Amino acid sequence: MANPAAAAGKGTAKGRRRGFAIAGAMVVGVAGLLVAAVAMQHGDENPAAKAPSTTARPAAAARASTTATPAHASHQSCSGMDYTPLGALPPATPMFCTDLVPAPPTFVEGENSWVDDFDHGASMAELGEGYVAFEGLQQVNRSATFRHKDHWMVDVNGPDEDGGGNNGGSMIRPDRSFQFVDGKLVVEADVAAGIVDYRGQVWPELVVTTSPEPARAEPYPDVLYAYGKFPDAETVGIRLQSDGTTIAALFGPDNNRTFELSYFQSEGARVFGGHPSSVSGAHRFCGATNPDTDCRDRFRWELTKDTQTLYINGVKYMQHAGLPAAKQLPEALVNGDVYVYFASWIHHTDAETVRFHWDRVAVNP
Repeated sequence: MANPAAAAGKGTAKGRRRGFAIAGAMVVGVAGLLVAAVAMQHGDENPAAKAPSTTARPAAAARASTTATPAHASHQSCSGMDYTPLGALPPATPMFCTDLVPAPPTFVEGENSWVDDFDHGASMAELGEGYVAFEGLQQVNRSATFRHKDHWMVDVNGPDEDGGGNNGGSMIRPDRSFQFVDGKLVVEADVAAGIVDYRGQVWPELVVTTSPEPARAEPYPDVLYAYGKFPDAETVGIRLQSDGTTIAALFGPDNNRTFELSYFQSEGARVFGGHPSSVSGAHRFCGATNPDTDCRDRFRWELTKDTQTLYINGVKYMQHAGLPAAKQLPEALVNGDVYVYFASWIHHTDAETVRFHWDRVAVNP
């Protein structure tokens, strides 16, 4: 795995590395998506009308149930961890003691883009070339990222060895930086955010920052969230709560929060959506006995200097448009090199171990 310190000096790495796999055909269009009811503010148009083609919901038929861990010679349960993680189905057990096998990478890299469908065909494999992983962040015992059943997963064991902690997790990012294109950056991820048993204590995050690595010691700009782990940097992030609430925040190099955006927080912008009660039928949910594919949704986050828009499965789900000057993204983000992180985060969950399910990720697709 690449040295994160070495990655810091790579800039945008234009043409630095060829993609290692040919991307499969992307699912396009938004046909078949139903929006049961859309409550719109400020006279906004039909949220599905201008949805970019790559926001379409992943085809459910393309994946089998992926939460169960089939018998495999390399899988070893840790002593005292013969239980199934929250977010997985029996007979899965935590992957911390498994000898993961190498497998070819699947990302395709452009001059200023990244697409990885994770159709690797591997079983219990390492994350592989092309990524930097940051495990066991903040106050958790440990975490592990692995590829299996044509997607990637993260296990986070919350309580530390002394029984404390239980706040933190794991982050990965492509081993390179990116730039906004004509004033806009696009980040996409397929992730099962709507597992209702997460109960607001477990969530994925998307993070864009000028920093090549998160801090491992306080002081943090924010102790609760992954996007608060980048002191002295310009950082914007969005967390995807299990009840369908989506919340974005911006922090500056002074470690103070510039804004927090949600369906009930405008920061002077024009607000659309942000909750299932205002945009129904876009965000899916699944329970403890459902395969994660039932709620592995496609999130597309578009950022410009004064507007942030989130699509879920091709439907415009949340937007804050026309942010005032004091709340806009800084020049260091909009006109500089940025790093894109995919974070798996917990906060005082009751579960010993939590499993996150991710699939396709993309930057400027």
